[in-house]
Amino acid sequence: MQSKQIDEVFARHRMEAHISSGEMHTVQNEKRTSFNVLGKLVGGLEQALKRDLQKVLGSTQI
Repeated sequence: MQSKQIDEVFARHRMEAHISSGEMHTVQNEKRTSFNVLGKLVGGLEQALKRDLQKVLGSTQI
């Protein structure tokens, strides 16, 4: 393997490790952004649950 290919493999594995640990970093235009993948997932699930509960409770209340 060439060194560029090795670097790409390492980068991919680092990214997968960050995702599995629930932490992700991105760099765009020399600006680094960090966010918690699991936190975003939980937040989205919470919103969906609230929306679904409002639909169910709203339709059963008379």
